[in-house]
Amino acid sequence: MQNRLLEDLDQKIRTTSSRVDWSRLMCRKSVLLARQGQLDAAQRQIDQVRKVWGEELHHEVASWVMMAEGVLHFFRLDTHMAWERLRRAHALAVALRTESSRASCAAWMALLAFNGSRYDEMCE
Repeated sequence: MQNRLLEDLDQKIRTTSSRVDWSRLMCRKSVLLARQGQLDAAQRQIDQVRKVWGEELHHEVASWVMMAEGVLHFFRLDTHMAWERLRRAHALAVALRTESSRASCAAWMALLAFNGSRYDEMCE
């Protein structure tokens, strides 16, 4: 399903000159596609980012990729893997001061904690 956010992300992806910005935008697109139920398309976005960076992920990109993977696991109904990826993404964001992904990681983790009736964890 096409929408303005997806169109805006696609336009920014096409015009950015920074690999880090491109990767962050691709991960945001992956999250959006996963939320729309387009799980295969979401996985392709993550795969493209991983292919560009290989084993040498930039710290900001690593956090975004892990968060996108966590969201994808969530929508594949694998909450254990979703929690693990989101927790790692958040830990990286906190440790390396990656402010661009920190709040989103925390919000997704809070949603998983809420869905699991872990309210104390959710509040953290």
